[in-house]
Amino acid sequence: MGVSITKPAKIYVDNKSVFLNAANPASTLNKKALALSYHFVREHVSGKVIDIQHIRSEDNYADCLTKPLNSTMLRSLLYEFMT
Repeated sequence: MGVSITKPAKIYVDNKSVFLNAANPASTLNKKALALSYHFVREHVSGKVIDIQHIRSEDNYADCLTKPLNSTMLRSLLYEFMT
């Protein structure tokens, strides 16, 4: 796109298998569509364009919008939004 990159963009994932497959070029991928996507991501990880990092569910603010959470975790994440 012609944009110069000074440091890799951080992408946070809470799924350990996604984190491991994106970082490990030796892992096998069985579905063609998934393999194409992962190879694209792997290429950008090795080129230092993106940096895949694992984030715990307790620290992932998007979880309250995408997962059913128990009331304690939901209140904790919503409290972070409110303050």
